[in-house]
Amino acid sequence: MFDEKIIGIVKQIIFSSESNFTIAKIKVEDELFDITIKGIMKIGLKNKYEFFGSYKSDERYGEYFAVQKYKRPELVDGEE
Repeated sequence: MFDEKIIGIVKQIIFSSESNFTIAKIKVEDELFDITIKGIMKIGLKNKYEFFGSYKSDERYGEYFAVQKYKRPELVDGEE
C-alpha cells in the first residue's frame, strides 16, 4: 500500500537513465512550489500523471516524493 497520491504535470526532467530512473519536477494544483519526484518511470514533459508513494528527505538534496507507482489519468473532455 502507498502512503500518498499526488497528481501533477511534469514541468522538468532533471535526470533520466537508461533503466528509467528519473528525477523530475512536477506542478501540483494548489501547491506554491514544484515538487521533486524520484523513481523508476518513463514520463513525458507537460503530461499529467497520478503518482503513488511517499515523501522522503535526503540530507544533500532535500525533500522529494519517492514514486513507487504511477499512471496517466484518463483525459476528461477538453483536457490535454
